[in-house]
Amino acid sequence: MPESNTDINKFLELNNFSNKKFFIFGEEPALLVRVKNHALAKEDLRMIEKVYLNMEQEGFEQNFHQAILSNSLFNEKKAVFINLDKNRLNKGLIQLFQTISEANTDNFIFIEVKSIPRKTILKDVIPIFESTAHIVECSMNYDSNVRDFLKANLPSIVNNDKNISNLINLYEGNFSLLANDLEILKVLNLKNEEEILNIFNNNGIRKSSRLIEHISKREANQAVDILESMKSNDRNSIALLIWILARDCQALRSLKENNGNLRSLNIWDNQIKWYEALSKRISHQQIKQSIIMLDIADKSLKGIIDGDPWIRAKDIVLELSA
Repeated sequence: MPESNTDINKFLELNNFSNKKFFIFGEEPALLVRVKNHALAKEDLRMIEKVYLNMEQEGFEQNFHQAILSNSLFNEKKAVFINLDKNRLNKGLIQLFQTISEANTDNFIFIEVKSIPRKTILKDVIPIFESTAHIVECSMNYDSNVRDFLKANLPSIVNNDKNISNLINLYEGNFSLLANDLEILKVLNLKNEEEILNIFNNNGIRKSSRLIEHISKREANQAVDILESMKSNDRNSIALLIWILARDCQALRSLKENNGNLRSLNIWDNQIKWYEALSKRISHQQIKQSIIMLDIADKSLKGIIDGDPWIRAKDIVLELSA
């Protein structure tokens, strides 16, 4: 299969899909999430039942057939998310891939493989799925891949060759951080060129990705330093801070309820350990109280009630760091 046929940028340009099966491989979590979101963008997710399966678990084949054959009375469609963490193939896994490929179903099926070497996937797995599934590589192997991704995702006011080249140099191969900052742009919805570029250059905002680490490690002073840096560099970044803390509370609540899928919240593998450690330390009541305080901070930001949202955000960080 030509390499262009697995290119994520080309997949993200598709408006319609010829198959409901998606074989996704590669090591960039931000892209793995983006592919799944794009495939389901036109669907009402409230009407889709979600099933999560691991190919290494005993009884996988039986569970897979059961998942694709039976739909809930309350859901019109089903999305089956199949994960494989193993870093090498064997005959049994090859056969399971064949079974998935040949399955006749109207449900969405996502097969996600992160650790098997690219060369092995191209040689042994892609031929199984090339006529039955969309195949997408979630990796940024070359600067040209990153350049194409930025061309497709940067706001038009900053979308030029000069800015793209600067961003490629600035992030030095740390694509996850770049993708995270692009998500931040969506939240802030900035229109001014200078403000947009400041998101990529502002150390205070870029350090926000380490906030949960300091909170989890009870490093309250370091966590507050990040808040102070954000505030001094851009007081308007309070909207971003509230969004980050709201996402973090949602992640903690999800872990408390034994639903550990944090990637849909744009939380990557290297961060999950901090959330897991924190979720074991704090209570449901603390999470609930933090969410209430965030709502108050948001209303303060919007002028609905009096108060300084920065102070309220600081109180939340100190509470979670205690």
